[in-house]
Amino acid sequence: MLKFNLIEIIKMGIAAFVTKSILNNRFAPLFWKRLAGYKGYELSSDRKTLILECANALVSVSVFRKNVFRIIVKFNTTKKIPFYDGEYFTFSVESQPISVLEVSETDLNLSISTESESSAIFDKESCCFLLSQKSSCGKENGPERITNVEFSAGRKSWVRIVTQTKQKVSFMGFGQKTRGFFKNHHKMRMWNTDDALLNPKSDPAYQSWPVVLSGNSCGFDGWFFDNPHYQKFKTNTGSRVSRLYASAERGPGCLYWTGGQDPAVVSNNFGCLMGTYRLPPLWVLGHHHSRWEPEESSNRIIGIMKNFRLRKIPCDAVHIDIAHMRGLRCFTWDRSSFPDLEEFIA
Repeated sequence: MLKFNLIEIIKMGIAAFVTKSILNNRFAPLFWKRLAGYKGYELSSDRKTLILECANALVSVSVFRKNVFRIIVKFNTTKKIPFYDGEYFTFSVESQPISVLEVSETDLNLSISTESESSAIFDKESCCFLLSQKSSCGKENGPERITNVEFSAGRKSWVRIVTQTKQKVSFMGFGQKTRGFFKNHHKMRMWNTDDALLNPKSDPAYQSWPVVLSGNSCGFDGWFFDNPHYQKFKTNTGSRVSRLYASAERGPGCLYWTGGQDPAVVSNNFGCLMGTYRLPPLWVLGHHHSRWEPEESSNRIIGIMKNFRLRKIPCDAVHIDIAHMRGLRCFTWDRSSFPDLEEFIA
């Protein structure tokens, strides 16, 4: 029988409250200054990257495989700190742009396209992007689905990206998030600390995946907000307009976007961009026994596994949580409870 120490439980509760109320809660700016003051553009020598110069930021646009657009906005307000100069950095995407861009200019906008069915338009006056793809709804909603995307900067080095679709769409994704499959009218955070009091409404949980799927019967959009800093998300869905707000504590703002007629197309596009898992071995699909007990030991685990076999209960793997550690220190073992690791693991 487990032994619970009241003082330890109180300590865990206080730690959880401090973690969720203070460490996991940062206040985004109330006021934002939008991207503004378009000055001009230039194409890279290989015609795979478009550079836009604005009064308060530099913008780059590239297109990757499978119709995936990337837009990076570096505002002049992004402050340099030790070991970070404000430049874009991430290891989420290792591939390089492969599509040659076709850019056409008018007095009002820049049109950016490739051989794919998706395209982007940069409005010179509002400095917003209009991302479009072919719609599957025919004449009812026009031949294209268009989403407006705007970038803004806040106090210190905060950045914000807002997407607006003039249709009612459903928001899905966001990785390991609670509160149901659909994320309409939700507020979420992307920043992880240990959640000692995990419950059906906990946020954030254990992982942050700023990847969003939005859409309806007319088509779907995939959004990847590639930023390793603290992020906040908010979704608003109306009968005619749907908005997604994504703000991050530091810039630059980096957005990957792709479109498709169904979620499978969007998922495949992002899979080609970020990589996919290898086919797992068969034992991974079997029964896995996960354990956490304050007084764990190798003898106790071996005894339970022998009981499994005696009762003919299949089990392919045993996972031990943190009770095997020495003083709860990562990458350590408590030798008093696990004296012979080689024999135990074998």
